[in-house]
Amino acid sequence: MNTIILDNLKVLTHDNIPVITTELLANLYGTEIIRIQQNYNRNNNRFIEGKHFFKITGECLNNLRLSFSESQISAKTRSLMLWTERGAARHAKMLETDKAWDVFEQLEDCYFNSAKVNNPQPRPEAPELLNDNDTRNLAHLVWSMANGFRFERAWTQGIWYALRHATGIASPQHFEVNQIAIIAEECRRIYGITDTLKSAIFDVEKQAIRRLLRHKDDAETVLREMQQLLEASTHEHDSIMTQSLERWQQANVNRFLQRN
Repeated sequence: MNTIILDNLKVLTHDNIPVITTELLANLYGTEIIRIQQNYNRNNNRFIEGKHFFKITGECLNNLRLSFSESQISAKTRSLMLWTERGAARHAKMLETDKAWDVFEQLEDCYFNSAKVNNPQPRPEAPELLNDNDTRNLAHLVWSMANGFRFERAWTQGIWYALRHATGIASPQHFEVNQIAIIAEECRRIYGITDTLKSAIFDVEKQAIRRLLRHKDDAETVLREMQQLLEASTHEHDSIMTQSLERWQQANVNRFLQRN
């Protein structure tokens, strides 16, 4: 059997895996069908179904017979053995003839791998990344959330980390357009947190000025109360989640969300 004839063979597949019938394998290897069957029966512990072969019966066999009428599967056939590339290699090894090995090498190139060549798997489309305008809008959002804190740089880094954690995008990879809604929702959540903390810090500073500098209250008592006020603000997560944003904050989020 030469390569040209092998090139013209119709590739039979099962579950998208190229396979070959016992009859065709025997014909190509220059042996009798009974030899292939005997080699399997005597060494069936060395053959694994799904890896070296598929045994087709019942409705699956009927469908295969209709789909591959050119394979001339007899109507009397009750079960059909289909050999994979590994199964064909195992039979070539058991026959141990030059012809069997020569043909198997050709089958590797022209038959078992032809389905991969002729039917390449489509590559998934690369996701659309945020454009420059999206990135500017997002950077402005991050700045507006971090601005006003004493440790603004640390807040900025923390916010970017939270956004990457929400989207699953590690640095320095770019955010994707299909993640805009996720990013916008996370920005709303962070706005609620930063607003609550900024408001608490403002109240602490205002009371400190009034009570310590103007009224000259006991410093230890005032500072302890201020500490309690700040701690209380960190436990207001439920109110933060239901808190509505300021109009300008919502406008910032919408600008990013709508890609304006």
